Amino acid sequence: MSARRGPSGQGPRGGRPDRGRSRRPSSTRSRARAATAKRTTPKIRRIRFKAPWRMSGRTAVIALVLSALALSYAYPVRTYLEQRADINELRDSQATQADRIAELEAERAKWEDPEYVRAQARERLLLVKPGEQLIIIIDDPEGAAADAGQTPDPGPQDTWYEDLWEGFKDSQ
Repeated sequence: MSARRGPSGQGPRGGRPDRGRSRRPSSTRSRARAATAKRTTPKIRRIRFKAPWRMSGRTAVIALVLSALALSYAYPVRTYLEQRADINELRDSQATQADRIAELEAERAKWEDPEYVRAQARERLLLVKPGEQLIIIIDDPEGAAADAGQTPDPGPQDTWYEDLWEGFKDSQ
């Protein structure tokens, strides 16, 4: 079979003539070129190191979204926790105030009793009923200690320079 030729004796597509082609099939030619190239250039071996932190694009986007969410929720969570602490502190304060109010209510209830008022008037204001005599006892610490069988406290000791001064005063 003959090859189809275009006008003016050129190849089938109008390019260069068929005469320059070699008779070997194209796969053999490329193998021959590759063998020649292998002999002339050193083979560079490429080592691919896959790092454990290397991630795909989808993983990077998910990590970015999660970190953005964490950062956007950090301030409101902190504010919430601070407010909860303030609320707990105010509840404790309210409980102590309620205890104080209960104590004051009990005290007020005592003062509403006329006998309690009379007893407080006798004790604090030294008031007596008509016809009674008021006797005031002044505490004598030395007499009370002697009555109890204890030796009275001699009081503060003089310092050495006061004793020395007393010695000079007596010699004059």
